[in-house]
Amino acid sequence: MRTFRFSLEKVLQFKTQQENELSSQLAQLQRELLNQRRRLSQIMEEQQTTLTQWEHAQQDTLSLKVVSLYQGHLEYLRRRCHFQREHIAVLDRELEEHRRLLIRMSKERRILERLKERQLAEYRSELMSKEQGFLDEVGNNLYLRNRSKESLSM
Repeated sequence: MRTFRFSLEKVLQFKTQQENELSSQLAQLQRELLNQRRRLSQIMEEQQTTLTQWEHAQQDTLSLKVVSLYQGHLEYLRRRCHFQREHIAVLDRELEEHRRLLIRMSKERRILERLKERQLAEYRSELMSKEQGFLDEVGNNLYLRNRSKESLSM
């Protein structure tokens, strides 16, 4: 009897490989997003520190150059914050798209696995049926042989 062979095994392997690769990419993207959020937090902390320094510095008389430097640096930090938030939003959208794609791929793979399981169950059932037929035939032959021996000995 031939062994079980799933006709879509290569497709299943390909889907599994794709899913694993996408899962790895998703993990990488999550790490990148976490790093970018940390970077935003650092920028915001720097911005708060600079504002605090600016408030303390305003208590003294400041030159126009110092005022200009504080304002320039604060504006720079605001822009960095803005761009960092935009970058995080892009990464969030990309991450969500990867999640949706991974869910879809996972469903496709599970469908193929269920099909494989169903076909394997059918194969085993067919194998058991053939084996039972063979055993029935062997049993019948033994019964007939024993019966003919009994009739010869009488």
